[in-house]
Amino acid sequence: MRKLYVLIAVLLALGMVLSACQQPAAPAEAPQPEVPAEPGTTAPEATEPETTAPAVEFKSKDPETLYLAYGDLSVDTLDPALAYDTMSGEMLQNVYETLIFYDGESLSEFVPKLAAEMPTVSEDGTVFTFKIRENVKFHNGDVLTPTDVAYSFQRGLLQGGTSSPQLLLTEPFLGVGIDDVSLLVDPEGNLYDDQAGIAAADPAVLMEACQKVQNAIVADDAAGTVTMTLAQPWGPFISTIANNWGSIMDKKWVVENGGWDGTCETWQNYYGVSSADDPFSVMANGTGPFKIDKFVNQDEIVLVRNEDYWREPAKLAKVVFKQVPEWGTRFAMLQTGDVDVADVPAANRSQMDALVGEISEYDPETDTYGPLMQVCDYDGSKLGAEKFVLCEEGQTSTNPFVVRIGRPRLGSVLRGQLRRRLGVDVRNRHKGRSGVGGDGGGMNARDAARAKKPDFAGELTKDQLLRLSAVIGIYKSLELYFSEPLARSWFTRPNTGPLFGGSRPVDTAIDGGLPQILAVRTYLDALRGGA
Repeated sequence: MRKLYVLIAVLLALGMVLSACQQPAAPAEAPQPEVPAEPGTTAPEATEPETTAPAVEFKSKDPETLYLAYGDLSVDTLDPALAYDTMSGEMLQNVYETLIFYDGESLSEFVPKLAAEMPTVSEDGTVFTFKIRENVKFHNGDVLTPTDVAYSFQRGLLQGGTSSPQLLLTEPFLGVGIDDVSLLVDPEGNLYDDQAGIAAADPAVLMEACQKVQNAIVADDAAGTVTMTLAQPWGPFISTIANNWGSIMDKKWVVENGGWDGTCETWQNYYGVSSADDPFSVMANGTGPFKIDKFVNQDEIVLVRNEDYWREPAKLAKVVFKQVPEWGTRFAMLQTGDVDVADVPAANRSQMDALVGEISEYDPETDTYGPLMQVCDYDGSKLGAEKFVLCEEGQTSTNPFVVRIGRPRLGSVLRGQLRRRLGVDVRNRHKGRSGVGGDGGGMNARDAARAKKPDFAGELTKDQLLRLSAVIGIYKSLELYFSEPLARSWFTRPNTGPLFGGSRPVDTAIDGGLPQILAVRTYLDALRGGA
């Protein structure tokens, strides 16, 4: 199915778009827009625009500031060690940075970021040595060091718990699979997410677990390097640390603000911390192109340009995220230029469609969009490009919005490359375990044995909770992006999108396991604007 991507909706998939924003073009002239309908109601049919109608300016009131209106501005945390949700990820990608990152749209190629170059790798694929970029400053002026890099990874692994995405790194570093550091303290798994139990464990065992983590990630400030030694070769390692949970924090700043001091005598006091109890959920100090200027969750978040950014500073001086629950208000703010971007509920898409002035259709053969065509009418009974009636000779549209129909492919990528991008190893790295899912996310042998015991309570495992949360998020996004019945059937319909290659999303989720499920959720969140 061809999907309609309004320009403003595309902008909501921020990623690192903000640092590359150009100055806005001169504003287009537009007719006075209609008053929006209330959420859930049917918008009035658009009438054919009159070329002589009085026009109003449609432009941003502040070209150096990007204003975004969200229906729900809920950011769970600003701590890279805890961030799973899409909104948290959008903030982190603008404030923090990783050692390496994806090379443009490639699913398999990477470029150095806080690393000065791509790492050297031992012949057996277990030792990665990163040269750390020099003269990079955190937002508070502290200089980035290899110690900061090593500490960031050590901290994430040792904090563990259900709130931490660092479980994705426990297998390569610790060899314990989709679980956390508690298995190094108690191989039976009885202490998982049990802060009191971890704190009461044998001090010698706690010390040994911490030392194993620290020995796996070693900083050499004199040489300017960080060496990471894996417990085993692990195909998706590079793609995994390129994500938000690989973000680098300032050790000195973290310690000064109540975080782990980096010693093996104290790590257990920070195990299993939740975002609600984490001071770094509401403040940040990264190396990225933007810094947090204001953070009021579910109200307003303001990012300002990092003037000391190690690369070229961002084109935008400021980015303002505002929670505006009512669609009618967001719509009016778009019309008056009070916001530049707003998320649009599926039920109100017709209101936006009626204000489309130009369309361009994507050609998969050439991998380019065609020329912009003027739109002079709108037929809500049609789908895709057919709903827009092109202007006849001599007619000119004055509507302000530009729509691009279709979506470019990300390139011809083998299935194995897709799997590595999603954090799924192409080999059977769960040999000897029972369970289904490409990430071995079913019940492993240890849990299966526990389940057979008479006193087994049947509580959900961490993996099951994560999968359940992600699936709920998928259907939430589908309900907002599509109308019924498509929202209910999308997951089981063949899809030619970049994550699916013609397969049903549900089949790719079963095959790819948890990383693919999370990728599908992120994909849908981006389509609907991340709200």
